[in-house]
Amino acid sequence: MIELIRAWDRRHRHGSQPVIAVHPAGTPDERLGPGWVIEKRHTRVTVTWP
Repeated sequence: MIELIRAWDRRHRHGSQPVIAVHPAGTPDERLGPGWVIEKRHTRVTVTWP
């Protein structure tokens, strides 16, 4: 998560806002959409910038 925040700071701070989506754990990859995936105990979080 920290690396994603640093990437946003370097490349996107003054541009578009990130899109963060939270899905239940076990959601198949093909249903997540694009972006970085952060695996949590009960969820899968995707982060992307348009």
